[in-house]
Amino acid sequence: MTPNMGALDKTFRILIAIIIGLSWYSNIISGTFAIILLVFAGFLF
Repeated sequence: MTPNMGALDKTFRILIAIIIGLSWYSNIISGTFAIILLVFAGFLF
């Protein structure tokens, strides 16, 4: 593995969490699915 893989992985996880949060905030996703994804995004940090 390359030494910078940790930074790349962390950046990728943060981007996914931001996308999920923005999708929920703009009502693209809603309901139980949104709650499950938001919890998942919380574990990514």
